[in-house]
Amino acid sequence: MNLAHPERADWQSAGQELLQDAMRLQRLVEDLLVLARADRPDAAMQREPADIDDLVLREVRRIRQRGAVTIDAAAVSAVQTNVDRDALTRVVHNLLDNAERHARTMVTVSLMSVGDGIELVVRDDGPGVPTMDRERIFERFARSDEARGRDSGGSGLGLAIAREIAHAHGGTLELLDTDSGATFRLTLPR
Repeated sequence: MNLAHPERADWQSAGQELLQDAMRLQRLVEDLLVLARADRPDAAMQREPADIDDLVLREVRRIRQRGAVTIDAAAVSAVQTNVDRDALTRVVHNLLDNAERHARTMVTVSLMSVGDGIELVVRDDGPGVPTMDRERIFERFARSDEARGRDSGGSGLGLAIAREIAHAHGGTLELLDTDSGATFRLTLPR
């Protein structure tokens, strides 16, 4: 947009662009607040019984509506445990957004009870993560080289937030060693 000649401006496009920028900044502020709260030693999760499968399938539907990739959620089993619903929703949201962003055509989601815990696995058929970056991607503001542009990737906080929330629940979030794509495994105690 050229402010020197406002009569030539496409104000509808400018408004849409401004709205997208405002939404991106709002998400960034929300992510930073989540991390700031997680850094407090007295940070507590508001845990209550939750049907984790319902939470996961709601996020799967959100991604399916965008139609960018196919999502196979056939291996999502009924699982219930005590969690902070909002926090766990953020984890699943971040994992699925990340998988959608990097997948070529397919994302696979599974959820099951394993021993005394639960396991959520999110797998994409994208390029995967280089071995040297497998821990770095969980650091705050870490972004892959292809996601450096403002529109092509997130802020680099999603996986850091997801791991912080997993740890706050007494669980883990890790990137598994696979031959292709990226496979994230979230484990939580029951």
